[in-house]
Formats: sequence, structure tokens, C-alpha cells
Amino acid sequence: MSRLKQAIDKTVSLKTPVGYFRNGNLDIIVMNQNDNRLNLKFCEELHQALDQLEVQKESRGQTLVTLSTHPKIYSNGVDFENLRNDKEIEQVLEGLHQYILRILQSKIPTVGCIDGHAFAGGWFMAIAHHFRIMNTDRGWICLNGISLDIPIPKAFNVLGTQKIGEQQYWETCCLGTRFNAYEALERGIVHKIYNSENILKKTEDFADHLAKKNLDPIAFRLMNADIYNSSIHSLSNDKNWDLTIQKVSNCL
Repeated sequence: MSRLKQAIDKTVSLKTPVGYFRNGNLDIIVMNQNDNRLNLKFCEELHQALDQLEVQKESRGQTLVTLSTHPKIYSNGVDFENLRNDKEIEQVLEGLHQYILRILQSKIPTVGCIDGHAFAGGWFMAIAHHFRIMNTDRGWICLNGISLDIPIPKAFNVLGTQKIGEQQYWETCCLGTRFNAYEALERGIVHKIYNSENILKKTEDFADHLAKKNLDPIAFRLMNADIYNSSIHSLSNDKNWDLTIQKVSNCL
């Protein structure tokens, strides 16, 4: 059994919303809250998992993989049903901002295993990783805010543009286009695609390949921060959320 499948099974058995495991040269974060929609509790659990990762004494020769226990969903974005007011919306946006920032500034390579739908906030959670691997049998990756009249905040737009390029991001963001795995690969949104039978093994093999590079975490983090400087700066400073909060509030 693959180490990723072991982590999934362990998270399910523990009934925890988010599981963190270190197994050899892999650090694994497993999302396990229904369709992994973002609410206050789920954001807190995600950050606690990253806290566990960041206190590990040895980081050299490690790779982080994130994935979901849900057979069809990576994350469906903001949890409209369980947010009660503008303050909670703002707190969730802050939680998402900080999660993306922490993934983006990781001192080890990161791989998002997109084993199902990744919508809205889930799209950004996936795109923050250095590498994205998507399931060919099921799942769409989409920024659907435009279809809900919800503007995406500036910092997310800076990140999306830097990650996949201006034209590709414009089509994704401003048109709300849905992409399957093959289309996402063609557009550079994901890097590798595999069917359901092989995605866990292939993701683990790729993560293991990265880990074997035995990269120095200090040098890695410094160069990574230089390359993603514009996204990191915007995520750290640009929080023009008022209209986004208002529009999300209209969906509650």
C-alpha cells in the first residue's frame, strides 16, 4: 500500500478534518472534511497541520504532498452554508491567504494531488503548490467566482497570473472556464495527469523523486521567495476584500 493511501486511511480512521503525517521522506497533509469547504474550523485545522510540518527538525530531503480523502473533491472553496456574517467571511479569507502564503513559502518542494474538483478557494489552494497532479477520470478545476458575481481579491490574481501566465489566468478568472485534467495540463495549470488507479502511486513516485534531490531547505526557501516575490508581497500586504466580502455575504 502506498504511503499516501496509508495517510488517507489513517485520517479517515481518526475522523480528523485534516491529518498530518511524516512517512520517510514524505510529509503528507490529508483533507478530510466532507468536500473540504473553507470555514473557520477547517482553516484552523489546515494551519495546525502546517504547524506540525514546520516544527520538524529535519527538512532536507523532504517533499510535502497534500490531498483529499474525498473520492471526487480536492476542495470546493468557501463554505457558504456555515459562515454567519461578514467578520467570519473576513476571517476565512485571512485563513486562506495565510495558508496559501505558507505553502508558497515552503522550504521543501510541494505537490498538490488534485484527485477531484478544485473550485474557487480550492483552486488557489492547489495552485500554490510547486507542482500539481490531476485525476483524468474525474474532477474539474475552476475559478467560478465570476458566475457568482464575486470578484477575486488582488493578491489571488497576482498569484494566479504569476503561476500560469496572464492570458491563461485571465481566461480562467474572468471567464470562469472549467478545465478537465487534459485541458488543465495543456494550459499549464497542472503538470502531470493520471487516472484514478495510478494517481496516488504516480504522485508518490514523483514526490519521492523530488525528495531524493536532497535540497538544502535554507537555500531552497531563499530562492523560492525571490522567484515568487510579487505573489508573496501581495498576499502579505494587499487585503482589499470589502467588495468580495459583500458579494460572499449575499450568497449566505
